[in-house]
Amino acid sequence: MRKSLLMLGLLGGLSLVAGAAHSETAAQYPSRPIKLIIPFAPGGSGDVIAHALQASMQQILGQPLVTENKGGAGAILGTQDLTQAAPDGYTLELVNPLLVTNPAMTPNLPYKTPEDFTPVGSILTFSLFLATRKDFPATNVADFISYVKANPGKVTLATSGPGSTSQLSQALLSSLTGMKIVEIPYKGGGPIALALAGSQVDYTFATPSVLDPLIQANNVNILGTTSPTASTDPAAPSMSATPGLENYSYVAWYGMVAPAGTPADIVAKLNDALNQSLQKPEVVQALASLNGTIKTGSPKDFSDWVNSELAKWSKVIKDAGITVQ
Repeated sequence: MRKSLLMLGLLGGLSLVAGAAHSETAAQYPSRPIKLIIPFAPGGSGDVIAHALQASMQQILGQPLVTENKGGAGAILGTQDLTQAAPDGYTLELVNPLLVTNPAMTPNLPYKTPEDFTPVGSILTFSLFLATRKDFPATNVADFISYVKANPGKVTLATSGPGSTSQLSQALLSSLTGMKIVEIPYKGGGPIALALAGSQVDYTFATPSVLDPLIQANNVNILGTTSPTASTDPAAPSMSATPGLENYSYVAWYGMVAPAGTPADIVAKLNDALNQSLQKPEVVQALASLNGTIKTGSPKDFSDWVNSELAKWSKVIKDAGITVQ
């Protein structure tokens, strides 16, 4: 009995020590460099965002933010690395809509959204333009839909392949209108822009940064934006203003997550550093090239956004039968 009581006392003491150690670690965090996984190939928007944040977050947190590109399998490889990391705040990931679309598109995904993640905060949102070849026989969204429906299976859409923003934007539009089109996959925004400029395809959904050279050269028509709110460009009204498309919107986004179980006080410190950084003029200027809208907020704000996007796109993807093998 005495030995049992002694053992209980020792275990209780160890528990208190462990709790104090954890508390001290959280208070002193970070004490070493933080790794930010970019689950995409080098040179894309993810790199622009990560590099824009690096100096500012290091200044605020007092430790370097070290980036690591781990592209492949539609961001699955890098995301899997994140979920297998210790939940101590020293491994983070830059995420985009693939976090919520991959679960519906990819069989046997090695992680679960949102269960395997701790949201840190949102970073950036941006809409896409619905753009047609210059000589396409429609100059507004309503006429475009009418033409496509009158020519089922004949109008061609340039996409970046299964699960891409262009494909998902169309999947939602098709679900609301009954349009039937032909998808032609390309390897990224550059080839899509060239194909559209050369009238090799009829239309696409793409970011303003991809389409800007074509717009400047007057080689493309912009019919509307996928944003649910009006574009700053009067020539690109919101597609949701078109009768029958009131519920249409596609907003691409970037945010930051940590592994599930990361302590709340560490997440709060990271969220504060992220939000502070996103308000600094040099960061705002660096992100301006992406033509997006900076979006700050709490971890809960980002969690709510991820959950709502997961529910929305899971249904769209399932109804459209989109899969990635």
